[in-house]
Amino acid sequence: MKRLGVAITAAVLLSSGAAMATETDSFTLTFSSWASQPATFVGNASISFTVNADQVGASVSQYAAYLSTAFSLSGIPGVASDTGWSLVPTGVTAPNFAIDPNWGAYDNLISKTGPAVTIYGLLFQASNGDQVGVNYDTSRSAYQLTDGTSYSEMDLTSIKSTCLEGCTVSNGGNPPPVPEPITIAVLGTALVGFGVARRKAA
Repeated sequence: MKRLGVAITAAVLLSSGAAMATETDSFTLTFSSWASQPATFVGNASISFTVNADQVGASVSQYAAYLSTAFSLSGIPGVASDTGWSLVPTGVTAPNFAIDPNWGAYDNLISKTGPAVTIYGLLFQASNGDQVGVNYDTSRSAYQLTDGTSYSEMDLTSIKSTCLEGCTVSNGGNPPPVPEPITIAVLGTALVGFGVARRKAA
């Protein structure tokens, strides 16, 4: 019976580990501008993007974006017509972002609570090398869209998230994750051990 208890305990621990796996979400954020500084794209700039992001450590609200799956931009002369936009991985230098050092130190973090992005924000790059960033200025309590030389203050018009992996009932009503094969195997072993133990007892 001791072996049976050990097998069942291992199965429960593995099952719990699967349920606590890091969550991956798809986020869609849409912004539209209402002011700019300097006044180079007033009132008509907008950006919308969808990114996949992994939960950061034990945080239940902060996610690190790693992949852009959709991107739309308008209202920035000389940049909005660019194509082939993608999320720039952290650690890559943002050229021509000299007007605010925060924009050159982007972290690609997204949050489900409070401001949707940090003061450092997310950075995107077109196939021709042009870059734009989206960040949150804590001193002005405003989102900002920048092309590195000028920026427009933005309204966050919508943010949506969909759980892709590691989903639990507590994070938005999604079903619990399907047990990993190794968990199923251990559970099977426990059941076999239980059968053997009962046979010996008989």
